[in-house]
Amino acid sequence: MPLCERTADRISAAVAAAAGREGWPVEPAGVRLERPRDPDHGDFASTLALTLARTVGRAPREIAQQLAATLQEDVALQADLALEAVEVAGPGFLNFYLAPAWLEEGLREVLDQGEAYGRSRRLESEAILFEFISANPTGPLNVVSARAAAVGDALAALWEAAGARVGREYYVNDAGRQVSLLGRSLAARIRQAGGEEASLPEEGYHGEYLVELAGTFRTKHPEGIEAFAGAAGPGTDPDEALAAWAVERILERQQASVSAFGLHFDTWFRESSLHEAGAVERTRTALEARGHTYRAEEALWFRSTAFGDEKDRVLVTGDGRPTYLLPDIAYHEDKYARGWRTLVDLWGPDHHGYIDRMSAALQALGHDPGSFRVLIVQQVNLLRGGEPVKMSKRAGRLIEMNELIEEVGVDAARFFFLLRSTSTPLDFDLELAAARDEENPVYYVQYAHARISSLLEKAREEGIKIETAVENADLAALRVPEERALMRLLVDFPDLVAGAAEAYEPHRLPIWLKDLAAAFHLFYHHHRVVGSNEPEQSARLALCRAVRQILANGLDLLGISAPERM
Repeated sequence: MPLCERTADRISAAVAAAAGREGWPVEPAGVRLERPRDPDHGDFASTLALTLARTVGRAPREIAQQLAATLQEDVALQADLALEAVEVAGPGFLNFYLAPAWLEEGLREVLDQGEAYGRSRRLESEAILFEFISANPTGPLNVVSARAAAVGDALAALWEAAGARVGREYYVNDAGRQVSLLGRSLAARIRQAGGEEASLPEEGYHGEYLVELAGTFRTKHPEGIEAFAGAAGPGTDPDEALAAWAVERILERQQASVSAFGLHFDTWFRESSLHEAGAVERTRTALEARGHTYRAEEALWFRSTAFGDEKDRVLVTGDGRPTYLLPDIAYHEDKYARGWRTLVDLWGPDHHGYIDRMSAALQALGHDPGSFRVLIVQQVNLLRGGEPVKMSKRAGRLIEMNELIEEVGVDAARFFFLLRSTSTPLDFDLELAAARDEENPVYYVQYAHARISSLLEKAREEGIKIETAVENADLAALRVPEERALMRLLVDFPDLVAGAAEAYEPHRLPIWLKDLAAAFHLFYHHHRVVGSNEPEQSARLALCRAVRQILANGLDLLGISAPERM
């Protein structure tokens, strides 16, 4: 268990015991502690006195003063926790101040655990499946898909680091109307390329990528559309044959884009497999058997209003075709059947209205509403020099993921996508992302890692045995405010990782890494490391090594490199 978590548990137990001695029964779990950002407010703080005031009938500050007095008398607690003081602040806050030895213990843990530091078992009972991107296989991935990729992958990594069993999944919508439109659109492009007159479907796909795909088809299949369809089997519809061929080519392109972004999916799950296995029909039958459907206007309806949706939804149209909703329900039911206990989907901003109907359906099938969660990944606005970037000619609508990677690189793209909450639109400045200076936040963080690497290399060149110096360092020599600020940040890292996972807020990590980099740059500006007197030199080498390790661990969770030279 990480140091902060262990310490918080012991403080909570002590506070609960102190309250009990005063006749105010409190469970340790009811003593909530936080880490104040300002060290003047202590290492930990509690608002328990404000909560107790409602039931005890005394002023919260008076309660806090009584608890503080009791805790200050606990000699065993002071020895166990290196507790220096408990102070009362404001209307009744309890602030706990720990001795410097506590931070030194935390720094030693970082050095001892190395790459494992930041990982915990807090969420080890969880089995959580993240489904993200899941763009239709009808065109290239765009910048919104890239943002979803960065967020989904980072969330999965955070949950893994906190001990959970995690899956990453991409849902391939290779069935339905959109695929049919793809086949018809490609057929028109192929005929146009051959000099024939052909019109694109009104709701079809108009991107230039289909012109390229048509050229590829004509090169590989000079026999033409009809002969190609005939080779697939007697009676094969040409548009359907083309759609199947196009889906595979586009999916290959999407997979290549995902790989270039440094992302691996455990499963590429195809919608068509649900239809082939009869899962869609079984889901319809299950909803009917539970009494959650009815027939009206010749269609089969799901009574979703019974579970909080604004209106009932059609599952099967009057001509017997399932709507988009039914196979989507079957897909999520399949996720549960595969042993996942929590399902997290990342959807685009145009899918917000779809959440209630899906949640209703899963509740109707007997699943806990808390086991399904949707994160909306908001729009990305690309800027260059403060001006909006024009649309991609190749994609027809949005800038492709590949174009973004080529211009700014994977590291900058991931970091920028993760700097803001997914619930807010993101202005992505291409010039800033490509810049190699301290104004670029990812460069600023990576430069801190590279600077420490250079510092340690210099120490080796001067004959300092780093491993020996660090192992034997007297960490009590670290006393100046800039050193203490770094140490405080380091001990927070495991709690930050688990907290960002539980809150589904991966943006906490890059923001924290910026703070850590800033604290290091400030320390480095004011204090000499190599060449300072002992024991400061060895202690500062240990501190620098620990900071570099945490920078590397944090960047790794974000899927971003930690360069040793820049």
